[in-house]
This record gives sequence, C-alpha cells and structure tokens, in this order.
Amino acid sequence: MTSAIASLGTALAAHGLDLVQPLSVQAYNALAPAYAAPTMERPSTLALLIGNTRALWSPFTAAYRDQPHLQRLANPLDDYCATTIATQLERLFGAADGGVRYEAFWAPEPPPRRLLLQRAAVAAGLAYLAPSQLCIHPIYGPWFSLRALVVLDAPAPGDGGTGAAPVRCPAPCDCALACQPIIDRLALANHTQARVHAAWEDYLALRDACPVGRAHRFGAAQIRYHYTHQRDALTS
Repeated sequence: MTSAIASLGTALAAHGLDLVQPLSVQAYNALAPAYAAPTMERPSTLALLIGNTRALWSPFTAAYRDQPHLQRLANPLDDYCATTIATQLERLFGAADGGVRYEAFWAPEPPPRRLLLQRAAVAAGLAYLAPSQLCIHPIYGPWFSLRALVVLDAPAPGDGGTGAAPVRCPAPCDCALACQPIIDRLALANHTQARVHAAWEDYLALRDACPVGRAHRFGAAQIRYHYTHQRDALTS
C-alpha cells in the first residue's frame, strides 16, 4: 500500500495535485462525528487527504484552454480535480488489477456526503486549524487547498490497528498578533459564499496576515479565481 500511495502522489503531482497525506478515518471521525466517514467495517481504516498548493494553477489553466468541455462547466476547477483524482484512483486501486475497495468524497459535496476536510487535515497532522478558520500548513501556511478525502479498505499505517490520532500539527504562530483584528472585523461566524465573493479582498487580507508560507502565496489570477470564480482569471 505504501508504494501505491507513493505512485498516486507522483501521478497526481503531475497534474498539480501535489499534496497526498495518509490518515486514520477513526481519527477524523473523532474530530467530526456528525460528518463521519465510512470505516469499511475496520477498526483502523486508511484515508488519503488530497490537496494542492499553487502548483495546481498551471496544469489546470492549460487543461481549461485545451478542453472545451471544461469551459462549459459551472465549476471547471472542481471537475478538473475530481476527474483527475478519480482517473488515478481507478488506475491504481480499481478492480482491473485485483483492486482495493475505496470511496472518494469531494470538497464541494452537499449533505449527506459532506465531510469536513479541514478536520481531516488536522487528523492527518497536515495542518493546524487556526482561529481564522484557515488551515495552516507548516511550510505552505494558508496557501493550499483541500480537494478530496479517499477512504480505502485497508488499515491506517502506524496506529497499531487502533485508529488512534497522529501527533497534531502545532500552532505555527500567535494568531492574536496579526490575524485577530481582521477576524473580529470579518465576523467569520456570519460569512456566506456570497459574502466571500463580494468582500474577497478582506478575506484575502486575512490570509495575507499569516506570516507562515508567504513564499508560497498563490499568483494574482489564482487568488482572484479562488475567491470570486471570475472566468477571465482563467485566461489572464
């Protein structure tokens, strides 16, 4: 399974999906019991959290230019990520090669299949969930996105079969120093997607306030599309 995960990481990275992190489903479920993932009837179950840094932008925009069907979709980035991940999962874990049973859950899915990928990032030890509600990676800071959680019919590595949580990613800094005034101004508990689109520069300021990972900040077009979904950002 370790070699298959490494092969999946290599294949996805070629398409810009350069973060693949194993975790225990049971560790995730302990953090988000109301949004539990299936355990495949195992006491310890492997999941893979898949995401991306700014590395996604160039492969995605190239695909958008070259594949007319993406240009007709309401959410071409979500489709690009889901199709890429599904293709590579089937290639590596599908029934054609004896297979491993798996189920993929996508970031934008509505209930009842919605999972909390930020909590999965915490359970995986991938990132710290800050008071800003941004996940902070120790290298990339807030400059990454989460795309899917894949549950496999296999044991989680390194937990002795117990489903225990890994060591958590520590807080990278004191959020009260730079972020808290912006958090207070935005009143994050009241935000909606429409509000984010309308006031996206305020939300960007919150991301920019984090001192971690600034060298990995998204480019201008990627930032604008991330917050607004404006199509001209895909060809600028």
